[in-house]
Amino acid sequence: MRTLLFVFLLSLTLYAKKSDSCYTLQLQSMLYSESHLKALQNKKFPQECTIMHIANTLAVRCGCYEEYKEAKQKLPKYKKIYKHAYIATSYKYRFNTTTPNNKSIKHTSSDDASGSDEELKLMLQAFLYSNDLEHAYQAAKIGYNRHPNSYYWNQKMAEICRWSGRTHEAMQYLRFMYNKKEDEKLAKEIIDYGLSAYQYEAIQDLVTQEALQKPTKKNIQRMVYVYTQTGEPQKAAKILHKLYLRTHNGDFLTQELQIYMDMGDLQAAKKIVTHIENKQLYTYKNIQLLSYYYYLSRKIQKAYAVFHKVDLRQKYDKKLYMLASDLGWYLQHYKEAANLSAMLLQHKQGRLVDYERVIYANKETNPPLAMQTALEAYKKYHHSYLFYTFANNALKQKQFALLLHTTQNIEKEKSPLTQEANYWFIKAQLYGHFKERKKARYALQQALSLDKHNIQIAFTAIDLFLQYGYAADAKATLQDLVQNNSALPLSLDLAVASLYYTLHDIDAAAFYADKLQASKSALTQTLEYKLLRRDIYKAQDKQAAALRETRAIQSLLQKQAEKNPENLKSDKYLYDYLRVSMDTLQADIFESKLSQAKPYLSAAHYNDLQYAWAIRNNADE
Repeated sequence: MRTLLFVFLLSLTLYAKKSDSCYTLQLQSMLYSESHLKALQNKKFPQECTIMHIANTLAVRCGCYEEYKEAKQKLPKYKKIYKHAYIATSYKYRFNTTTPNNKSIKHTSSDDASGSDEELKLMLQAFLYSNDLEHAYQAAKIGYNRHPNSYYWNQKMAEICRWSGRTHEAMQYLRFMYNKKEDEKLAKEIIDYGLSAYQYEAIQDLVTQEALQKPTKKNIQRMVYVYTQTGEPQKAAKILHKLYLRTHNGDFLTQELQIYMDMGDLQAAKKIVTHIENKQLYTYKNIQLLSYYYYLSRKIQKAYAVFHKVDLRQKYDKKLYMLASDLGWYLQHYKEAANLSAMLLQHKQGRLVDYERVIYANKETNPPLAMQTALEAYKKYHHSYLFYTFANNALKQKQFALLLHTTQNIEKEKSPLTQEANYWFIKAQLYGHFKERKKARYALQQALSLDKHNIQIAFTAIDLFLQYGYAADAKATLQDLVQNNSALPLSLDLAVASLYYTLHDIDAAAFYADKLQASKSALTQTLEYKLLRRDIYKAQDKQAAALRETRAIQSLLQKQAEKNPENLKSDKYLYDYLRVSMDTLQADIFESKLSQAKPYLSAAHYNDLQYAWAIRNNADE
């Protein structure tokens, strides 16, 4: 700041001839007006001070000193009252050295020997130095009005207007400067200022010129932005089309299409799309826009098919992969859609739906991938259904160690999962694998305690109690279920009857079977009911009734085979048919049919039939 002050003072010193000038202390300055003059005359200034009218300016100057140091010694005294006071130079004749009077005013013509423009410039410097932008603006305006075609005054007006927030006016002077002197650097300055001051219309021609001459990515983006802000994006599109015709660069065509799509102008977009189709100008950049165009045109098949025009594997693009996966899934191209979702997951940018698609599409063809994806999804989103998907897959694939480690972490984190009954069913099955029957029983008891009135939970617990050899717990749970749910749905009576039969409570099993029979429920016509009814009759030693049910079952099975011959190769159908036919077929015929069915029976069902046949015939095998 001191350096600037020194330069300013030096310029003032060189301006006045030493013999005709002196050093003075200037307290205030402002543009001349009657009101400003009256205001100054009504103020009390020291005796040595004089109000001067110099050109179009009023100034209060005090003292006329031959030496600079004299003025410097006086400056602190004035600074205490007039904080903007500073040392200046002035012509001696402007002072009344004999009778100074603060009411007096010294007039100097604007056409005097000093040169009014030069003094105006000096005053402008003074105002700018004191950061008095309002008076600086008025001073510069006077100079501009005198010389409207002056580069200097237009430049000063542009600077002051920018500093004082007069954006529209500033742009006017800047454009004059550019028209006077077409300078690339100035053009960039005007563009930058126009963008920062929201003067978009004023720079349209400049950004257009810039884009056409140097179509760089930045210049094109800036041109499109400016026309978008002025509400004329179609003009930017036409400029892009000119560039495409001149350069044959497909990127300009893609950007043009983007503008029309953003505008919702499907008619204009159609022309671009047709051109791309005819010329086979498909690129990684434009297929997403093309797909969106087809989608808006309700051509969903084409919206998806366009993704096959390029090799999507050549470059990873998050938005592109998401769109292709979504459309593929909608059109039931599950495997393709899941593969794209898998790519998103590999790049750590997958959505929940991407995890779900990979799980669903691979549950049969790649169970380990489905299981691992479900685990990763659970760790990310902590949804319980994702854990159960993982856990059930892990049990099927015998990944017990991984499942155990996962449950240990869940319990360590005190996850809300531990308050769900189904979680403890998973734990029970896990303990069952490791032969920890007591822990399995504890897990089942926990499940029941967490959801006491849930019928499905009770049935699942009973089934697992039986599986791990806790028949007493199974029966107690079943009795609680029946007692606490006096109005059990009729559809559950068959399941209750079957459980009582498994628990060797034949009377209870018969009671619920008879209840179904009395209600004339459609369930009594099912194979499951007839098999249970037959077994109950046999346990009650009602051989005639059991045989009657056997014949009915065989008839039912025969009808099923006639209706669908594929049943003859079905594990369940053959198992049911052979276990019923065991009572009616001759030994050699049964053994022959069992041998023929072996390729289609599961190992468990084949072994069960062999065992039942051996017991029936008191055989060793």
